Amino acid sequence: MRDIDVYLLNINKYIDYMPEDLVEYIKPFFENLERERVREHRKLVNNFKSQSYKTLIKYWDSFLYQEDGSDDSKKHIMDFAREKIRSHFEAVLSLGYKIIPGSPDALVHKLRIECKKLRYLLEFYSSLFPSGLISSLIRQLKILQDYLGEFNDYSIQQTTLHEYINTLPLNSEENKRTITALGFLIGKLSERQMEVRKDFAKTFKKFAGPETTNIFNQIKMADRA
Repeated sequence: MRDIDVYLLNINKYIDYMPEDLVEYIKPFFENLERERVREHRKLVNNFKSQSYKTLIKYWDSFLYQEDGSDDSKKHIMDFAREKIRSHFEAVLSLGYKIIPGSPDALVHKLRIECKKLRYLLEFYSSLFPSGLISSLIRQLKILQDYLGEFNDYSIQQTTLHEYINTLPLNSEENKRTITALGFLIGKLSERQMEVRKDFAKTFKKFAGPETTNIFNQIKMADRA
């Protein structure tokens, strides 16, 4: 549903990409997305109402409050937090340095997922560290995440358009024109994605630079709460 929302929120931008004589032929695609969104929203709501979801939440609640005598539970939470943040921060750097202009989109997507994991950790454990330390790191990370999110959206949008085109039979002139219009839009999205891709090195270099590294080193040296 989120991916559909990205499309629907950007309808005007997509229309601006199109020649006037093709605009009317992409309308069926967006009308189909509106119907698909209704179906996806219904599935989401039903999922939240399901017994399996209620069981999951009950289990999770029980897990959070249980008494655990394992070694991990005895480990000081500050040490644990620093270790997890360090691990994922280094994973982000390792992936980022591997990405070159010819790298596949899948590697950029993998970096985006790793950044999300790091972001969750930083937000969850922020209260353990000196005020403002984690928020400064999150601000740096968010710039990289925004970039990766934009790149990923362009990739997903092109895939969705290709999939929709494959569902259209070539038995009418209207369908043929719709395919032409969507093919034009795919081309424009691809151009925009390539333009965004050119900025990766600059965006990642800023995140991996001295300011972020200094903040991370402060986190490693922070006193226990």
